[in-house]
Amino acid sequence: MIDSPFHIFAPFADRLAVRLCTRADAVNGDDALRTLLHTDRIASLHQVHGNHTIIVQEPTSRTEQADGFVTDTPDLFLTIRTADCQSILAFDPATNVLGMLHCGWRGLVHGAIPAFIATFHDHFHSHPADLLVGCGPSLCKRCAHFSDPRTELPGIPDYFFDDHRVDLQAVAHWQLTESGVRTSNIERSPECTKCNNDLYWSYRGTDRDRVKEGWTNVLAAALLR
Repeated sequence: MIDSPFHIFAPFADRLAVRLCTRADAVNGDDALRTLLHTDRIASLHQVHGNHTIIVQEPTSRTEQADGFVTDTPDLFLTIRTADCQSILAFDPATNVLGMLHCGWRGLVHGAIPAFIATFHDHFHSHPADLLVGCGPSLCKRCAHFSDPRTELPGIPDYFFDDHRVDLQAVAHWQLTESGVRTSNIERSPECTKCNNDLYWSYRGTDRDRVKEGWTNVLAAALLR
């Protein structure tokens, strides 16, 4: 497990805990997460590759169909599972609000990121420009291959396409900044899950069957009291 995987949150180590569970942690369910994180206060979603973000105040166990959640409740670990999709963590130091989002290519098409950022403003009066954002390991452009990007990713500008490959990370960055997040407030993991399949679970790598069984990478974060 990688403790504090993003530099951007380092000044707030007394207010925010961030953990990245990788292949070596062998996470295949919430029970494994509770053991790793040493807490029963975990929130997880039934991730559906959509654009729905909810507010959570108490632990959940994959009961809510959504891909994002936001909280102002301390000591509640939000957890997002990925195996090539993007895990996005956002923190507002001004309002002390935390949110996490699971975003694959379908989420990008459906506007998951704008909806996620809007939730901070609509429910907690956070300004997008105040948000600090960390994006976990995910598919790089070389590994994000599609049969026909223009048909499969409607609404995504074609300058993100390179023949059959799509820069999904750049699309996410574009959507974040279009939603009002400052470029200087965004940090992205440089690692690709498929290129680094020895370190991370990758659905497009060697792990399709294992991922279907529940083995995933997990980004977890909690506000501290």
